[in-house]
Amino acid sequence: MMTTLALAGAASTVQIPEWAWGIFGALATLALGVIAYFIKGLAAKPEKQEGELNQIKLGYATKEEVKAQGADINIIKQTYVNKEELREFKKEIRGETAKLTSDVEEIKANYLTKGDYLHYQARSDDKLENMYRILLEIKGGSGNGNRA
Repeated sequence: MMTTLALAGAASTVQIPEWAWGIFGALATLALGVIAYFIKGLAAKPEKQEGELNQIKLGYATKEEVKAQGADINIIKQTYVNKEELREFKKEIRGETAKLTSDVEEIKANYLTKGDYLHYQARSDDKLENMYRILLEIKGGSGNGNRA
């Protein structure tokens, strides 16, 4: 079957076969699909760019955050020591530790331990007890070691 097409301003008509209309329809549909695809891509671009912009915002610090971190850094500079100060402090601590160690050694050499003190105290008590017994025997007491 053939379709007759009359062109405007032309005295003649053109006959187009039915299968050509099918191809024309398919090409028109394809062209509309391609156009819609690109328009959809253009419409989605701002959303994609907004998401990327949000990612960038999350990755960077605000001016207030930078100022706050600057204040934190100043606090760190005031409260923490640098390597040289740490070395000096360690040297000072080592000297004080050595002095304390020598003091402890001196104490061990010159003073009694609690155990030694108690041992010698018990020996002194025994000696006093013996002397008391001897005095009672001399005086004529019972000599049983009981104190009155």
